[in-house]
Amino acid sequence: MKQGSGESKTTARHFEVFRKEAWKWIRRFGLLNWDWRFVHADLPGLYAQAEWNITARSCTLTLGKDWEAIPVTNEQVKKSAFHEVCEVLLGPMTTLAGARFIGEYDLEEASHQVIRILENAVWAEG
Repeated sequence: MKQGSGESKTTARHFEVFRKEAWKWIRRFGLLNWDWRFVHADLPGLYAQAEWNITARSCTLTLGKDWEAIPVTNEQVKKSAFHEVCEVLLGPMTTLAGARFIGEYDLEEASHQVIRILENAVWAEG
């Protein structure tokens, strides 16, 4: 990175930090009923991204190669991994909220799904 360029690049090592941190939260939140994929690719304007398919229970977390505005640090990479796992955690609610015809029960069920995951993550023994 050039001094003062305002841009920095993620490395293969950063990608491993991203994957490891994501798996930490995937396991902690009990999101093991998803098919998880990880990609290190160009994401213009984004640090990281989560994409999911609710029906297939598959998702891809991507770490962007070029970061603008903030320097790449392991801490920032870890925060990005956490953020993207949370996107998938809330994915069913986000998808339902965007649906044209949903009932109150659907949103309540999705909300309680997230609450139970968080309860298990926060109050887990050991």
